[in-house]
Amino acid sequence: MPTSEILVRAARTSGGRLAAAEVECSSRVAPWRDLVRLERSRGLPLGEGKVTILWPTVAVIRRGSGILEQQVNGQPLQAFSVSAGSVLVYPEGASGSLRTAELLDSTCLQVAPTLLAAVARDLGQAATLATAWRPGDEPIERVATLLETELCSGCAGGRPYGEYLAHSLATYLLRRYSENRDSAARPARHDKIAGALQYIDAQIMDDLSLSKLSKVAHLSPYHFARRFKQSTGLTPHQYILQRRIDEAKRLLRDTTLDLAEIAQRLGFRDQSHFTARFRKATGMTPKRWRDQS
Repeated sequence: MPTSEILVRAARTSGGRLAAAEVECSSRVAPWRDLVRLERSRGLPLGEGKVTILWPTVAVIRRGSGILEQQVNGQPLQAFSVSAGSVLVYPEGASGSLRTAELLDSTCLQVAPTLLAAVARDLGQAATLATAWRPGDEPIERVATLLETELCSGCAGGRPYGEYLAHSLATYLLRRYSENRDSAARPARHDKIAGALQYIDAQIMDDLSLSKLSKVAHLSPYHFARRFKQSTGLTPHQYILQRRIDEAKRLLRDTTLDLAEIAQRLGFRDQSHFTARFRKATGMTPKRWRDQS
């Protein structure tokens, strides 16, 4: 079994790296691996069991979907829905564990702490990232894809190209995910709405009333609805319906559950209600979508 390229310290071991299974792509021989490391593999992005992350880390889910549970730095257990494109960010020294019942393909990127510190000095800010989850982040996905493509070409661009991408990634992470971003760049309402989004993804099969969600966000229903629309571009009802349709697609594709059971699991009144909502969102019935997927 190959040694992982990703630098972590596993609990109860003396090694600085994890054993990795089914590694599809690795920066093991890249001329820029002292600045940024990459590993694409099947399975959880940081392996199983409790680990301490030694370099600032970004994990991008490439294939698969499911509910991911994580516990970081002694904080309460979090559960949220991940799918292709979802991004997880962890600062240097973060300690915790991930687990999910589904098989996920992921790409892990790690930025050298020295590079992050140098870029932070240029930006005039601290070099600390916040632990974060996003349903998608196109710039990070693009850098991951470019680095993977470069590895597949045998690193034809050499060290200069890797340096450019590493510097670009470090700059973007500090501007988007810095723990010390100013209040203008990171309004307090976003933290509250982010918590509500995580709650929705974790409880997507339950009754999700505006009253319940506003309590999760510690806002009045009026202010919650207004800030939710500002943050997501959708009303809470529209967002919940969109997430339920996404989950319905996964169940239609990956399981043999009948339509009535899927409707019940996802909180639709009945199969007819589910079919009508699904057809309005996708342009086809659930049965037709399943047959074509």
